[in-house]
Amino acid sequence: MSSFCELGLRRLASPSRTRSPMRIHVGDDEVLLDDSLRYVERAVAAGVDARADVWMGMPHGFPGSIGRLKGAAQALDAVGAFLTERLRAHASP
Repeated sequence: MSSFCELGLRRLASPSRTRSPMRIHVGDDEVLLDDSLRYVERAVAAGVDARADVWMGMPHGFPGSIGRLKGAAQALDAVGAFLTERLRAHASP
């Protein structure tokens, strides 16, 4: 039997399981940069509206550094704009 963690990782590794649009914000100094880009490539190949935004000079988890990194606030603003756009589109008749 698979553990909860293994099931979650399998689902994360398979972007074709979701049709929800996604944006991945990743720093160019991110240890998982290549993994993030491959994930987005697989999602796009599966027909998912997916995009990776690569932020120059940003480390792992940089959006959590709001108040310390200017890029964090900008990334969170971009996330907010993306969600607003999607929610408005979903609410429109």
